[in-house]
Amino acid sequence: MNGTLLGQTRGSDKIIFLYDEKGNKYGFDYNGTKYYYIFNVQGDVIGILNQSGAQIVSYQYDPWGKVLS
Repeated sequence: MNGTLLGQTRGSDKIIFLYDEKGNKYGFDYNGTKYYYIFNVQGDVIGILNQSGAQIVSYQYDPWGKVLS
């Protein structure tokens, strides 16, 4: 292993991170349901899509990368 976190289990909850062929994380599987990250040009996660393609959360950052919302 190269130190990449593949997943975690806490109680009955299980999360498995999804990586592309270059090793970039692009989403996760939470208890059998897949979610996908939306990135901006800086590589920050600005949203998460569910399996249906609906955006379920969004994030905003200040110019220094601090999360605003």
